[in-house]
Amino acid sequence: MTRPRFELEDDSAAARGVSRARVAAGGGAPPGSASDRGGGGGGEPASSGPPVSTLAIGMSVLLGSLTMLFVGVIGAYVVLRFGAPEWPPAGAPEMPKGLYGSTAVILLSSVVLERARRAIRRGDARALESGIVATTVLGLAFLGLQAYFWSGLFASGLTLESDIYGALFYTLTGLHAAHVLGGIVLLVVVAARAVLGKYTREAHGAVGACAAYWHFLGAVWVVLFLMLVVFP
Repeated sequence: MTRPRFELEDDSAAARGVSRARVAAGGGAPPGSASDRGGGGGGEPASSGPPVSTLAIGMSVLLGSLTMLFVGVIGAYVVLRFGAPEWPPAGAPEMPKGLYGSTAVILLSSVVLERARRAIRRGDARALESGIVATTVLGLAFLGLQAYFWSGLFASGLTLESDIYGALFYTLTGLHAAHVLGGIVLLVVVAARAVLGKYTREAHGAVGACAAYWHFLGAVWVVLFLMLVVFP
C-alpha cells in the first residue's frame, strides 16, 4: 500500500490564506483532474468550502490560549481585590500618571499597524514597510516607558515581596510585557520580510496574523490599565 503523502504549501501560500493539505493516495487522480473536480462520471466534488489558512488556524489557537491565560490571572486579581478590606493596601504608591501616555502609545501603534495591513491589501508595499517599522518603534517605546515607570514604583516600595498587591501587579504587567516583547520580535521579522518585498496584494497572510496578535496585546493592556490605574 502506498503511504498517503501530505503537502503543505510554503509560507507565501499560507500568507495568501490558501494553505492546503493535499492527500495523494496511491492510484488517486491528481488534483485539478476531471475526477478530482467531480467531473467525468458525475462524481461529487472532492471538497466543499474555501481552503483554510494554516497560519490563521495557528494564530487563532494561540490567541485562544493567551485569552485563557490572561483571564485566569485577571480573575485571581479580581477575587483578591474584592475580598480585601482595603485595596490598594495602605502605603501602596500611587500609579504614575505617565501610564496614560504609554497607553496612548500602544493604542497608536495598533492604529499604525492596521493602516499598514490595509495598505498591503491595496498593494502598497512601501506603506506597509513604513507602517511596520513605525509600529516596531512604538512598541519599543511602550516597553521603555513601562520599564521606567516600574522602576519608579519599585523604588517607592512596591515589589513582588511587599504584599499580594505588589505580587499581582508585577505578575499581570510582567506577563503582558513579556508577550509585547515577543510581539516586537514578530514585528521585526515581518518588517524585514516587507523590506525584502516578500509581501504582495495577494500574499500577505503573515501581516494579518501579526496585526491580530498585536491588537490582542493592545486590548489586554487597556483592560489592565482600567483595573490597575483608572479603577484600582
